[in-house]
Amino acid sequence: MLYFKDDFFAGFVREEKMMEFLTELEERAEWHRISADKLEIFPIEEGTCIDVEVEEEESKEIVKDTCRHTGLMVRFEKGTYPVGNTAMKTLENRARISGKALSLLPKEKLARILNECLEVSGGTALVRIGEGKVRAAHSGAYKVLPMPQIFHIASESIHENYREVQFAGGSFEQSRATARWEIRDRELLETYEKLMTIYEGRCPQLAAQIRVTTSDTADSGANIFYHLLVGPGKRRIAMGMAVKMEHEGQNSVERFAENMETTFSRYREAACKLERLTHVQISYPLNVMHGMLQNIRMPAELREETINLFMNTNGPESCTAYEVYWGICESLYLAESKHMGTGAMLMLEEEVSRCLTMRYTAFDVPGRLERKLAKKERAKAA
Repeated sequence: MLYFKDDFFAGFVREEKMMEFLTELEERAEWHRISADKLEIFPIEEGTCIDVEVEEEESKEIVKDTCRHTGLMVRFEKGTYPVGNTAMKTLENRARISGKALSLLPKEKLARILNECLEVSGGTALVRIGEGKVRAAHSGAYKVLPMPQIFHIASESIHENYREVQFAGGSFEQSRATARWEIRDRELLETYEKLMTIYEGRCPQLAAQIRVTTSDTADSGANIFYHLLVGPGKRRIAMGMAVKMEHEGQNSVERFAENMETTFSRYREAACKLERLTHVQISYPLNVMHGMLQNIRMPAELREETINLFMNTNGPESCTAYEVYWGICESLYLAESKHMGTGAMLMLEEEVSRCLTMRYTAFDVPGRLERKLAKKERAKAA
C-alpha cells in the first residue's frame, strides 16, 4: 500500500519505527533527470490511467486524491504520473513563473501556461516520484540528501556525544520530516543551571531538545534546531538560529554530520548570549517587546496575545532583557496551543530565535503601549 494522499501525516513515538518508515519510502522512490522542456502537464480526470504499479482500486484512489488537490498530471519519458501538491512550487520554478493567481486558474489554462513556459525556460529537471505521484521537479543542481541517512546521522551523533538521550517524537508529511531528541546531559545543561540558579534563585527541571527537519521537495534544507525545555510543562526557549544546509552546491550528508558535531558549542554560545541579556536593564519592557515583535514575522493576533501574557505575568515595570526574551518565547507555547501548522511553526521558531541577538535598548523608549497603560491606570483610579 502506498501513502499517496497529499495531506498524509504520520506521527512516531519510537525512533526505529520512524526509520523503518522512511527507509521503506526511500526504497520505493525514484529520481529522474531530464530536460525541463520534456515535461508535459495536462489536467487529470477520474478514470485517467496512470503509470503506477499498484492495484486498480488503489490507482483509482490516487487519481481521485489528485483531482481533489492539484488536478494535474505530468508526462515524460518515464511515464504519466499525477502531480502532488508539493511538486507545484518546483514545477513553477522550472517554468520560471510564480504568483498566487496561478492557483486560481482553470486547470486547462494552468497546464497550457506551464507547458508553454517549460518549452522556453531551458535547464534540467530532477524529478522525484514518491508514493504514486511526482513530488518535486527540482533544478538540475539539486543535491539529493536521503532522509534516512540524515536522521541516522543525527541520531548517531546525539547518542555518541551525550548521556541521557531520549527520542521525543517524529513526524512525516509529504513536504517534510522532523525528528526530536531530548537530552538531560549534565555537562551540556550545567551552564544553564548555574545561570538560572544565580538569576532566579532556583533552577527548574531542564532538558535540551535538538530537532532535525529535512525534505525531498524543496520545503526545507537539512536543518538543525536548538531549544531548552523548562519546567514540568517543557516550555520551549529558542536557543538561537537553526543551522541550515540547503540541498545545493557541495553540501552532502558528510557536511551535515559535521554540522551535528557543533551542537554542544551552539548550546554554550546561546548560554553566553542569554547571560548577557541578564545585564541589560529595560525601562519599558512592553514597548521593547512590541517593537521587537513588529520586526519579526509573527501573526498580529499572536503578537498581541504574547504581549498581553507578558503584561499579565510581569506587568509594565522595569526588568531585564532576559525576562523580555523569555516572554517572547511564550509565543511558541501559545502557537502550539492553537495547533499552528508545522511549516508556520518552524518559521515562527526561526523568527523568535532572531530576538536572542537583537539590540533591546534600541526599542527601550516610551511609546504607544506605555501611554495606553497609563491611561488605563488613570481610569481605574477614577
